[in-house]
Amino acid sequence: IMKKSIITVALTLLMLLSLSALMGQALKPVAIELYDFGGSYPDNIIYPQEGTIEYTVYVTARPDDIQYGPHPLCTAAMDQGKFILSINMGNFDLPWDNMNGGETMRIEVVQTTTGRIVNAEFPLEAGNNPQARFDENAIVLVDPPTAIFDSNDGDIINQEGLTMAAGYPMDNVYRANGWAAGDDWNIQLSTVGFENVTITSKLRRQYWVDEEVTFEEYYGPRVFRTYYSTDGETWVQHPVANHLMPNDETWYTVAFDIPEPLWGLANLYIKWELFSAAGMSNDGWGEIKDVAVYGDATFVPPVYYNITGTFTSETVETTGVTVEATNNDDVNIVVDGSTYTVTVPEDWSGIITPSKEGFVFTPATREYANVNADIDAQDYVIGEGYDIPGDTVTPIDETTDVEITGAGFEGADIVTEGFTAPPNPNFVPTSRGIISLVGTGEVTIQFIFDPALVAGEWFAWKIGGTWFAVKGPLASHDVTVDLGAKDGDLEWARGGGGNPTLPVELSIFNAVLTAQNFVKLTWVSESETGMLGYNVYRNETETQEGALKINPLRIEATNTSTTQTYFIEDNEVVIGTTYYYWLEAVDMTHSTFFGPQYVEVTGTEIPELPTQNVMRSAYPNPLNKGDYFNLYIDVKAGVQANVVMINSQFELLEDKHYFLCEGSHLITVPTEDLDYGLYRVYIDFGGIQYAYGDVLIVE
Repeated sequence: IMKKSIITVALTLLMLLSLSALMGQALKPVAIELYDFGGSYPDNIIYPQEGTIEYTVYVTARPDDIQYGPHPLCTAAMDQGKFILSINMGNFDLPWDNMNGGETMRIEVVQTTTGRIVNAEFPLEAGNNPQARFDENAIVLVDPPTAIFDSNDGDIINQEGLTMAAGYPMDNVYRANGWAAGDDWNIQLSTVGFENVTITSKLRRQYWVDEEVTFEEYYGPRVFRTYYSTDGETWVQHPVANHLMPNDETWYTVAFDIPEPLWGLANLYIKWELFSAAGMSNDGWGEIKDVAVYGDATFVPPVYYNITGTFTSETVETTGVTVEATNNDDVNIVVDGSTYTVTVPEDWSGIITPSKEGFVFTPATREYANVNADIDAQDYVIGEGYDIPGDTVTPIDETTDVEITGAGFEGADIVTEGFTAPPNPNFVPTSRGIISLVGTGEVTIQFIFDPALVAGEWFAWKIGGTWFAVKGPLASHDVTVDLGAKDGDLEWARGGGGNPTLPVELSIFNAVLTAQNFVKLTWVSESETGMLGYNVYRNETETQEGALKINPLRIEATNTSTTQTYFIEDNEVVIGTTYYYWLEAVDMTHSTFFGPQYVEVTGTEIPELPTQNVMRSAYPNPLNKGDYFNLYIDVKAGVQANVVMINSQFELLEDKHYFLCEGSHLITVPTEDLDYGLYRVYIDFGGIQYAYGDVLIVE
């Protein structure tokens, strides 16, 4: 059998939308490996041969053998070596409506020097992944390799002992001069995770003279050898052969297989080293491009670990459990009687949840992160299920559903006996029950009424010995219960007959302002049972917190079935202030608040009268003509006062005469009608006269 040597052509079948729509999905990329049609290739070295390889591509419709193509873009010539070829199937104008599996892609390969033609056909099918060998000595269809290193994709080629030409690399071509024996190009890469590693590259030499590039026998680097190293210091020639550069512009292809011991290495070094230079090598240029390393991804068997456990219970059957896991790609679950095994891939993270209808599990779930070892003893205890599971709308009687939520809530049971009577004996339940809550922390219970509560209906619930209630119309209501660190019960009732929380039925509770600017509070009870009495609270805000009780002693209740009227007057109020009042009805076990009722205290505030007559100095004094001066005078209760002014000629000023009753007064006296000079103010307090003082008016 002839040795494999030359070309691996990766044909990426890029379907246009029109073709993709026909096929349902794009074809998987495939590679075509071509064998040489003769020639000598010792040690897998690819020597250039005369001529080129030409290829054409057709699409053939079977079974009618109708051939389409070749398209100009799918016909080309190429040098011997390893190449990447893209064929866009959208270039073909395919006439058939759908692909029935009979269509093929036909490739013809011609070597121009021999005229030998080989061909192969590849079936075009959705999800195509053919592995058939069509001609052992010509064409093989294989999976495309992976590019580990590609200088055309930005991977760097290093150099040693060379001078890089200005402006290079240009278009991924590296050009250097100043060549001497031992100078090299080199690359560093990792082959971890790859096998069947190969390398390809292109080199040539040239000379720059008279601003033109020439290719002559006596200039530039001529003979290269290739080496590999695992540490960058110790080098091994591979393959053992020389690479002779041609005397023309032809790119010389150097391609070879990487030995198997070099697969899977974290560091691998390859170099192209100058072995011999022709003539004036220092004046010649050497170029390298298209350096690429390919390999097949190594198959690494996935690693799996087992999470195992047992279902246990002292009271219920432990079989029939279903186990589920999140992130369940590549996860296998096996339940065998009372045991289970969950097989997960390495580094799996997720949650495992057992379930069995009508039962609960402790713990409810188990969570795992980055599993990297077997985990055993992951047991669950099965218990009787709850009537009301969490986060699920559940009917609790014919007219009421509930949904209970909470981080620490486990479930609840419905209890249909052991009820307690609400405080109001007139309340008649139409439905009632007890919810026995299991869990910790705060839970929210949404009661959903169907039909909804209508006007006159009440819904009540009891927490910690205290009843609470809301009045219809109402379609739903949320109740929050803090279980703390233990379980708890919530009793509920729906019905009519008045507020179920009240041992007293009030028909009136109001607050009004009296003629004396006090607040009178009145309430009327239609009936009382087991009442201790009432308290009234006052605050200056709508918030009950911080309100003050205004009655020193509790107002006793009469506990009769007839109408009773109560009132209390609050005389510790201030005009201009709004007050809020609450009535507390107290029975043997708890109390209920009504209100608030509010009153704004308005009216004329009665001033506090002076206890003695007081005169204060005039101000300002002296003052300019036309300004004002002030007199401050207090007249005690039961006294009237007269204030007069005289001028320097002792003449009484009639328009400056003031009569004052009891209280505090400010008199503002104008001076625009007075001449410059000195004036005296007199005051008479109920027959006792005083000289108030002198006032000087100046310019």
